[in-house]
Order: sequence, then structure tokens, then C-alpha cells
Amino acid sequence: MTESAKMKLKRLFAVSACLAVGMNCLAQQNIIEKANQLELKGSFQEAAGVLTNALADQTFPVAQRNQLEFELDRLERIRKDFSLTKEELFAELTKSVNDLTTSEFEQWIA
Repeated sequence: MTESAKMKLKRLFAVSACLAVGMNCLAQQNIIEKANQLELKGSFQEAAGVLTNALADQTFPVAQRNQLEFELDRLERIRKDFSLTKEELFAELTKSVNDLTTSEFEQWIA
């Protein structure tokens, strides 16, 4: 094999590697966007499922896996921080806010 052919082969390999990394990056962005859209709709479990399924794919590089894990952890933290239903929250607030009315509570939520 000539030196010129070797150089062309090396360039082809480098371009292929860059494309593979770029495709993984794009796939990860699509996964995160999908999870974010589900989160905005209030579908936290479905969003977590999308991220969990993506993490099962071992082809993602470490940096991308870390981003997916961060997003999954962020969803879990939101779930823990906002774990009460509207009714449960009202019941808790009435314990500490004297004479809280339903209409006042509704105004706070709005």
C-alpha cells in the first residue's frame, strides 16, 4: 500500500470516527429533548423511562452517559421535592396557616 493510500485510509477512518461521535451526540440530544418534552407535560415516569432506556445503550461515551444520568437524577430530585398532591399540600398548609381558605390556596397556586 502506498503512503498516499495509507493517508487516505487514515483520513477516512478519522472522518468515520467523527461521524459516529456526532451521531451519538445527536441521538443523546434527541433523547434529552424527548425527556424534557415529557417532563413539561407532567409525564415524569415516561421521561425517566426514556432516559433509563438510553442508558442501557452501552455505545454512548462516558461524557454523554454522564449527561443522561444527570437528567435522570434531576427528574428524581424534582419528584422528591414535589411529592405532594394538591390535596395533600392543602392539608399540610392548613396545619401551619391559620384560616387558610380554598380560594386563597387556589390564588397561591395560580
